[in-house]
Amino acid sequence: MAVAQLLVYSNPAAGKEAEYNRWYDEQHIPDLLKIPGVVAAQRFTTDGGEWSYVTVYELDTADQAMVMEGIQSRVDTPAMVMSDAIDLETVKMVFCAAASPRQSR
Repeated sequence: MAVAQLLVYSNPAAGKEAEYNRWYDEQHIPDLLKIPGVVAAQRFTTDGGEWSYVTVYELDTADQAMVMEGIQSRVDTPAMVMSDAIDLETVKMVFCAAASPRQSR
């Protein structure tokens, strides 16, 4: 069960949406899932506004520093190949720790 989530808001580079989606689904998410603490991921489109997409990463740890170190140590290496199809200027990452037990109907 997820104890925290990492939300990553992003946009494709102009004219590269198909390449962005392919890279994100086939390369980037699999790379992130190799980081300790990251257990699942799902991408969503947004209703417009500042970002076109948000990816929700489920984490089995509330240790934000560990997860961020795992990401930062891999960025732009063979362990986390980046693409010019993502507009890096628009990326926003938000770490969310659970504040209550999960509820469902």
